[in-house]
Amino acid sequence: MKGRSEQFREVIEGSARVLVSTGAITKRMEAFYNPIMEFNRSVTILFLNSVPQERLIVGLPMAATGVRGIRILKEVKKRVMVHFNDKSEIATKIIKRNLKLNKLSAGFTVSNLDASIFMLGSKGFSYLDIDPFGTPSPFLDSAVRRVSRQGYLGVTATDTAPLAGTYPKACLRNYWAMPVRNEFMHETGLRILIRKVQLIASQFDKALEPVFSYYRDHYYRVFFRARKSKSAADGLLKQHGWLAGCRRCLRRYHSITPAPSKCECGAKLNYAGPLWLGKLWDTSFVERMLKHADSNTKQFLSTIYEESKVNAIGFYTLGMIGKVLKLSELPKKHKLIEKLNKAGYKASPTHFSPEGVAIRGNPQLKPLLL
Repeated sequence: MKGRSEQFREVIEGSARVLVSTGAITKRMEAFYNPIMEFNRSVTILFLNSVPQERLIVGLPMAATGVRGIRILKEVKKRVMVHFNDKSEIATKIIKRNLKLNKLSAGFTVSNLDASIFMLGSKGFSYLDIDPFGTPSPFLDSAVRRVSRQGYLGVTATDTAPLAGTYPKACLRNYWAMPVRNEFMHETGLRILIRKVQLIASQFDKALEPVFSYYRDHYYRVFFRARKSKSAADGLLKQHGWLAGCRRCLRRYHSITPAPSKCECGAKLNYAGPLWLGKLWDTSFVERMLKHADSNTKQFLSTIYEESKVNAIGFYTLGMIGKVLKLSELPKKHKLIEKLNKAGYKASPTHFSPEGVAIRGNPQLKPLLL
């Protein structure tokens, strides 16, 4: 590292002070750091502070600067052992420097291995975090093998363009599903990601159930709870299916078997899937996370908490409602939600879109709005 200090700068994130590479954020950064992902790391801290285990063995196969692991060591209120790893020799040197910078001398190991070799060579982790640049697909096989029987797996996907339907062939190659580019494309992208992880896990008789999932800042993030059980894995696979929304009448279709190609109104339906049709959140888990939330995360967690209670599949946007129903004026989002709930439907805001409304079932919107 001698003579290279001009290539690094110091940043503060949460309780951590870390050296990071200067310059443009690319995959080739020597000490990769993306400030946009600070929220991702903050939610990870909330999540780990909410799991029931009092002792955590944490695996970070792509630790980069080590900021996530350092924050875990300093901010998670449990007994923690963090295993840092990065295939870059420069990154591992930076991790060691950052650990010293934060006056940390115990509770961790640092290794310089390929991510999959690091995972497969371990004895297993109660929490394993897969946070690559791009698709997580190449790392899933090793990850699901080494997450413990009752552990947790965090997965990030930053390749939102394929998952949201811009590059359907890439989605088919990487996630074995067909996306659809429409108003709820980020929900379908998240559900496609979940199914892919569950399929990989099922090969090893593991059931991975999502307990907290979200889309934000052009990435998808899912936290899974693991369970070693053939029957539980089979149960999750039964919740894989197809999702479509009619762009003429707004009706939503979801089914575990291929549903009709045409809507009841006669319009053609374009399905996304196969994908996960089950719950995206464990409401009780979200409630525990909300108790730990600060000013930066509270509003986001509050929206997801309300959304989790509705448990809708496929949401609606005000723009699409106005366009399809040919309405020049629409009520404010909160007023529409009030009307829907008074009419006996379950409705809430959705974190997927600022103008989105999650509604269970297929409500008759026109009579409510005219």
